[in-house]
Amino acid sequence: MPSQLRGKLFPKCLADLGVEEKDRAKFVALVLTSMYGLEEAPKAWRLTIAKFLIRLGFKESTYDEALFFKAEDDGSVTVVVVYVDDNGIFNFHRKHVERYCRLFAEEFNCTPPEYLSETATKGPIEFLANLIWLDSEKSLHISSHLYLQKSLKKLQDKGVIPAVLPEVKSLNKDLFVLPWLRGTFDEFAEVDDSLRLDAAGLKALRSGVNTLSYAAHATRFDLLCAVNILAQGQSEKTGTPRFLEALVHLCGYVQATVGRHLRYPAREPWSNFRSHVIRLHAEFDANLGSPGNSYAREGRLLYVDNAVFGGKCSKQKTISTGTTEAEITSCSRCSKDLMGSSNLLEEVADPCVERFMEGDNRASNMLARNSCSMRNMRHLTLAQSSVRQLTKDGLLQVYDKSTTELGADALTKILGEQKLQTLLPGIGFTDQLVVPRSSAA
Repeated sequence: MPSQLRGKLFPKCLADLGVEEKDRAKFVALVLTSMYGLEEAPKAWRLTIAKFLIRLGFKESTYDEALFFKAEDDGSVTVVVVYVDDNGIFNFHRKHVERYCRLFAEEFNCTPPEYLSETATKGPIEFLANLIWLDSEKSLHISSHLYLQKSLKKLQDKGVIPAVLPEVKSLNKDLFVLPWLRGTFDEFAEVDDSLRLDAAGLKALRSGVNTLSYAAHATRFDLLCAVNILAQGQSEKTGTPRFLEALVHLCGYVQATVGRHLRYPAREPWSNFRSHVIRLHAEFDANLGSPGNSYAREGRLLYVDNAVFGGKCSKQKTISTGTTEAEITSCSRCSKDLMGSSNLLEEVADPCVERFMEGDNRASNMLARNSCSMRNMRHLTLAQSSVRQLTKDGLLQVYDKSTTELGADALTKILGEQKLQTLLPGIGFTDQLVVPRSSAA
């Protein structure tokens, strides 16, 4: 049964049969017809916890349905994040967190809470498959290493990847170019049927891509480009055995760099959001690729006060005829994500937000900055025009940044290890994994 079916949501029909909640693991039920709560459990739990939080004075975010917030009397803001049956409660002052944890325990059958402030001595907490802890210097660490270790073991048990992975200290960019993966030097050429993956091969590739995608989007942004490239081989028309070879190579690299994680330096807590200027900025980039690669790949990183909190990598949906066009398309899509994050931040805390973006293509940045006028813009799409309107209204600034310092460059192409190592610290990555000893990790 879904884990949400507890307490007030425990099905009455099971209780009538004498099944107690504590003995649920001892029973196996064959459901012949639809039973209330089984299919509706996530929705029922969502409505139940929403009513409970609203009763406590929380407001539901209009931008993220999993987020609730409440302004406290001392000027701080309490934020509750609901993810399935896991709840995260955040506030700069522990007294508020303890109070709401107590109220949750009184209302629901909850497991004892784990406090981030105690992780330096009691070990890390696990939230959304990531380990989070504070070190002795009060720096915040977020790592997916346990998830990745378990995932690699699961893929090995399924036979997706070999039991002994190759030792890969840096990704071989030649293994992640489309002509090589397709077995042809022409992107538009038909792939030989004898080169295509069978059903079992496609299933193995999809399993590997899906497994690595979660960690790549959660914390390991340096893996996003490689995972995005491998995802192109998941269909019957594009999948070849070389995609599986590249997957094994990528898993070897993941095993060699499994300790790589995000570290956020300690900072003084804010007593009141409205008394601080929050710097919300993003880096964007696009890679047009080889002449035969019709769709450019774009990447972007989002930061709040120089602390990265999101990364994306995807292929553009329109064909760009040049680098500048690909870059301005990436810029416009990045501005959408940045303004969405800004709207969410302003809804929750109403701070003073400074918004800007950085890219390495001066021509596209000039277009985004609208340096001349907006009269001659019939060649631009609506999205590209919108970012020019944002800069014209003073809501967003676009600046130039050197390619050698642009972290988003690692999300658009496979970089050499030397260049990658120069970018990782700026994003917030560290390879020094020191987890508190008291942890089961």
